[in-house]
Amino acid sequence: MKKQTVLAVTLGLALTASASVARAEDLTVQADASVKASVPKIETRMDAMNAKMDARVDAMQTMQTTMQAKTEVRMQTAAEKKAQLDARMKIVKAERKAKLDTAKKTRVEVAARASVTILTNALSRVENLYTRTTAQVAKMKASGVTTVEAEAKLGEAKVAWDAAQAKVASLDADVKVALESETPIASFETFRTHASEAKESIKTAHAKIVEAIVSLKGMMSASASVNASSSVQVGQ
Repeated sequence: MKKQTVLAVTLGLALTASASVARAEDLTVQADASVKASVPKIETRMDAMNAKMDARVDAMQTMQTTMQAKTEVRMQTAAEKKAQLDARMKIVKAERKAKLDTAKKTRVEVAARASVTILTNALSRVENLYTRTTAQVAKMKASGVTTVEAEAKLGEAKVAWDAAQAKVASLDADVKVALESETPIASFETFRTHASEAKESIKTAHAKIVEAIVSLKGMMSASASVNASSSVQVGQ
């Protein structure tokens, strides 16, 4: 009886163990199946995550490229605007310089023409005085008055007058050079020098004519005194 009982217990334990093993194997199979079933899902999720990451990277790269392109366009536009502004400023400066040059040349021309007119008129007045004085000297000489000194003074006056006339004649050329120059005011100095020299020559010519007149008057007075003295002696 004991043997049967032990056998039964042993058999029960064996069946229990066998059932446990079977259940363990079933669990293992289920686990393997679950793992196998989960792998595609995980892979799908990973693929989706990778796709999102790739999309984000592409979007960031696209954004960066777009921003860089916009920046380059802005920089190019700014450079073009700066170039246009620089070109416009050059034109404005050139126009302003042209206006200033025109104004300077106008001032130079007006001043020059006024100076030439003044000197020409002065030359004409001195020439008329010289002509009248020369005629008077010739008349006095014919009447017996000594006119040597007066004639010498008139000769000096003629030399000075000729020099003045030559300087005045050169002024038109000086004005033309100044007006055609890039620096009209600086070039006008040549005109001023020649005009000043002409002025001094005119003053010298006038002074010499005056000296001739004074000499002539002195000789006329002396001649009148001699004639009066002769008349007195004849009367006595």
